[in-house]
Amino acid sequence: MTHRTGVSAPHIDLIGGIVHQTIPATLTASGSTVDSFWLYDRSEPWSIHLSVATGGVRVRWLFDRELLSRGLDHWAGSGDVRIGPGPGRGRGPRTTVIHLVARRTVVPALLDTHALEAFLRATTRLIGLGQESRGIDWDGQLAGLLSND
Repeated sequence: MTHRTGVSAPHIDLIGGIVHQTIPATLTASGSTVDSFWLYDRSEPWSIHLSVATGGVRVRWLFDRELLSRGLDHWAGSGDVRIGPGPGRGRGPRTTVIHLVARRTVVPALLDTHALEAFLRATTRLIGLGQESRGIDWDGQLAGLLSND
């Protein structure tokens, strides 16, 4: 199944509790397009893993899922990841801007908002926003920390 923009729908691995999707990202400085790889794992319920491969190098970021949720409609984030509405709202396809910092360089990129929304919806099918702590075995985590293994 593909999205109306040609972006594949997120793959959900219900057994492993993983959502992953590849979304094209247009680097605004050069106009070139690279693939961005998005991953959500229910074993890390607050986190989204994002990686971009360019020039033979893969750069990775880890950020809060709530940041993506907020950034689809309003500017959100600080530090290495900032997300906000893209240019041209209301005219043509909706885009989202993501500013990624790598080696002290800010790399702004445009992504299809509908693809990001589909990815976020897929993560919430595993664990709802605001429900992240309910999926953690706190007793098991504490026992692991206190064990001598």
